Amino acid sequence: MARDLVDAHDAAVAGARDEVDAPVGFQVRAVERQVRVSHGEAIRRDRLEAVTALACAASDHRRAMWMRGDAILKGVGTDRIEALRGESHMTRSAITRPLVTLRVLIEDQTVRAAADRRFRASAPQLPGRC
Repeated sequence: MARDLVDAHDAAVAGARDEVDAPVGFQVRAVERQVRVSHGEAIRRDRLEAVTALACAASDHRRAMWMRGDAILKGVGTDRIEALRGESHMTRSAITRPLVTLRVLIEDQTVRAAADRRFRASAPQLPGRC
């Protein structure tokens, strides 16, 4: 009889534990799912930011190079050309950070190749010293 009571008690405790564990398991899976969704959203946001930053940096550099080339063709003073050269060097190096970020965050080889082409195209050759 005592043994039957112990077995009944153990069965009741196990049943109660199963009832408690089931909702906890659902909650754990729900939290894990939410973490995955949040992480995915953060990665997408970071990727978009990297692509946007690269496009902006490339545009700034293209403008600086155009101004520098235009100044050379117009024959403006060497002080102005030197100042524009310094600016174009700064805008060129500003491309590096978003490019590296993009290469780390985006695994798609087509996107990486496009970014590399954009990086190489951002340094056209100008007459005179670079």
